[in-house]
Amino acid sequence: MKYIPILSYLFIFCLPGKSQQVIDNASLFSNQEKSIIVSRLQGLKEKSSVSMLIYTLKDLKGKTAAEYGLDLENKFHTT
Repeated sequence: MKYIPILSYLFIFCLPGKSQQVIDNASLFSNQEKSIIVSRLQGLKEKSSVSMLIYTLKDLKGKTAAEYGLDLENKFHTT
């Protein structure tokens, strides 16, 4: 994986009953890296039956990381 010295935020959620996703709004991962991450998350899902969402972004839009994370959690838990 590549390491980029930019300010980005990464949120990881456990979402029971949801299929895992990688939403890379900060463009941190290549398509190959996303495929590797999804494959590894699938392995974790099979062991624990919990799906995960990985969400990256560059801008918190004026919120704290905690506030943005809570908003994301509410969005993905209700959809």
